[in-house]
Amino acid sequence: MFIGSARRLVFDGLSDPERNLASLTVWGHKSAEAGADLLFLPETFLTGYATEEMYEKGYADRHRFLPLAEQVPGPTTEALSELSRSLRLYICVGILEREHNVIYNTQVLVGPEQGYMGKYRKVQVGSTERWFSTPGSDFPIFDIAGVLLEVIERAVVDRDECHASRRGQRFL
Repeated sequence: MFIGSARRLVFDGLSDPERNLASLTVWGHKSAEAGADLLFLPETFLTGYATEEMYEKGYADRHRFLPLAEQVPGPTTEALSELSRSLRLYICVGILEREHNVIYNTQVLVGPEQGYMGKYRKVQVGSTERWFSTPGSDFPIFDIAGVLLEVIERAVVDRDECHASRRGQRFL
């Protein structure tokens, strides 16, 4: 399996999901042209990432950021699924998720045949993220064409709940 990834500055596209979806589309085309099977993008890529300090210093506006949280699956995962189908590429990307009145820092996974495949809610929420993100509790495993994929953050690799660490499997 060949994986494409993109990293960007936290200020790029902050609170601008349309701009970030356009950027994701460009990265998707580049990854597909390079022969990638999976495009992996960072946490909150679609909404942008901001810490409490950024709001305190005036670099970001929390009144624009928090309303961007949306239901998963929802309109954005539908758009991602369509892009995934058109490029024949799995896409894993960060989104700000809202379920009722709770907000999560979530990675969603979509596939070219399956569409929306599932989500991972960040478990180890750092002190700079607690103002907006509630910790998740699950460690889902996804099957991508016979390759098992577990999306986790680096801080939880050794936790007992982490499937990959218990089973000695490779994970992303």
